[in-house]
Amino acid sequence: MIRLLALLVLSSFIIAEEEWKPLEHPAFINRQLIGYTEAVYSFNLASEVNARIKSIPLDIGETAKGEQFIHLDDSLALIDVKLAEAQLKQAQSQLQTTKASLSIAQSEAKYRLDEKQRIDTLIKQAVASDEQRDAIVFRSDQARFAVLRQQASVENSAQQVAVAQAQLARAQEIQRRHHIHIPPGWTVSKRYSEANALAQIGAPIVQLQDLRTLIIRFALSEAEVTILRQQKNISVTLNQSGKPIACTIKSISPEFNAQTRKREVILQAPASLFPESSGGISCTLQIAIPDPHQSILIPKSFIVQRFDQNRVQLNDKTWLPIIILRWDQDMAVVQHQQFSAESALIKPQLGTAD
Repeated sequence: MIRLLALLVLSSFIIAEEEWKPLEHPAFINRQLIGYTEAVYSFNLASEVNARIKSIPLDIGETAKGEQFIHLDDSLALIDVKLAEAQLKQAQSQLQTTKASLSIAQSEAKYRLDEKQRIDTLIKQAVASDEQRDAIVFRSDQARFAVLRQQASVENSAQQVAVAQAQLARAQEIQRRHHIHIPPGWTVSKRYSEANALAQIGAPIVQLQDLRTLIIRFALSEAEVTILRQQKNISVTLNQSGKPIACTIKSISPEFNAQTRKREVILQAPASLFPESSGGISCTLQIAIPDPHQSILIPKSFIVQRFDQNRVQLNDKTWLPIIILRWDQDMAVVQHQQFSAESALIKPQLGTAD
C-alpha cells in the first residue's frame, strides 16, 4: 500500500517533470499474500483431579464474563477437608495439654531446686542429715528430667500441629481444584466432555481461545521480511469487504521452510476491527518488492508509438526504441539494460528527425 501511494505521488510529480532518468526509478512487483485470522492464544483447560463433572457453564462460542468455573463433584474432597480440620484441632488440643504439663513440670522442678538449696543450708547448720539431702537431690533431678521430657513432648506436639496444618492446606487445595477457573474474556472453541462425565487428570475438558486479538500468518521471503520491517504502517485487506485493517508485527520466526525458503511472519490486530471475533476471516497482505529482473519505470508521457514501435527520446534528441514488459498504472515497466547510468529522457518532441 505504501508503494502504491508512492507511485501515485510520483505520477503527480512527474507531470511537471521535463527530464526523467530511468535507472533512478526501479520497478516493483506487488505480491498479494492471502492469510486467515486465528485466535492470538489457545489452550486446553484440563482437570487436575479425577472427579465427575457437575457443570460446564459455557457452550462453544460463548465467552467467559467475570468469574466462571467448571464445577466437579467435590463431595469426597470436602470430607477430606473436614477430616483434616478435625485432625488439626486434635493436634492443637494435644499441644495445649503438653504445654500445661510442661508448666507443671517446670513448677515442680523449681520447687525441688528451692528445696535443695534449703537442705544445703540446713546441712551447713548441722540440722539435716546427708541422707535427707540425697533424697532431695534425687527428687530434684527427677523433676529436671521431667521438664526435659515435657519439652520434647511439646516440640513433638508442635510438629504434629504443623503436619496437620499442611494436611488441611493440601485438602483445601485439592477441594479448590474441583472448581476449574475459566479466565475472563476467553472463548470456548471446543468441548471435549459434558456434565456427568468423568474428568481425568490431564484430560482436556474444553478448549479456550483468546479472540480479543486476532493474528494472521504469512510465509515471506527474506526480501519481503526486510521490506515489511521497514514499513511504518502495515495493513491487510479484508477479502470480503475490501476494508483495510491496520496491523502490527507480532513475531517473525527465525526458522525457515527448507522447501520454500520462507519464514513465518505473524501479524496481529484488535478483533474489534474485524467483522467478528473469529478465526477463518480471509485477508490479503500486499507487499511491493523490487523487480527480480531489475526492470525500471518510465512514465507514459515520455513514450510515443511510431511505426508500431514504442520509443523514448534521450536528452540529446535521439530516439531509442524500447520493449514494454508490462504497465503499472501510468508507468511502463521496461528492461534496464538498454540504458546507462547517465541516460536521461525528455518529453517527446514530435516532428524532430528520426
